[in-house]
Amino acid sequence: MCGLPALVAEIGTLRERVLRSGGGWLLDYSDPRAWYEAMLAIDVDDWYRKRAEIDAMQLRSVEDMASDYTRIYRRLLSTVSAA
Repeated sequence: MCGLPALVAEIGTLRERVLRSGGGWLLDYSDPRAWYEAMLAIDVDDWYRKRAEIDAMQLRSVEDMASDYTRIYRRLLSTVSAA
């Protein structure tokens, strides 16, 4: 969201996002030394490649995401009220 490449653990949603769209490096969550070494190994060209991947992403606005959550919560509340 801030336009900065991210170091991401190879698990969960962030992993899926990096695999789908790029914009970061996947690292083993259980190896802190590998994270440190990966940070030191990032060169300027690689950083700019990741930035270009981020620039190519179609990010949704906060308003769009808030509307989605409002819709979800209203639907959930209507099922609770009906019970």
